[in-house]
Amino acid sequence: MRFMRHAVFYMAVANRTLRPRILSPYLASQRRKPDVDEDLGEEQPVGAAKWTAKHDATTKAAMGIIECERTEREAKTERLKAARLAKEATEAGA
Repeated sequence: MRFMRHAVFYMAVANRTLRPRILSPYLASQRRKPDVDEDLGEEQPVGAAKWTAKHDATTKAAMGIIECERTEREAKTERLKAARLAKEATEAGA
């Protein structure tokens, strides 16, 4: 299995669809990511702070989805209520 993973990588390099980087998966796993994000220049959280930040981001995203669904549900309820009132008014007028 490990050979196949490398074989696919080498074929991609031979076809020039992928630039050769670190050839060994072990070396790739040992490569340390910087604590500072180069794009933002901000220090990234490490350890417990990292997991707290991930948890907070997940919670914020989930709350956003819940709020969006609640808004859509309320809008649908209002549309159905307006349609029901219009139907009742039509039936009462006829």
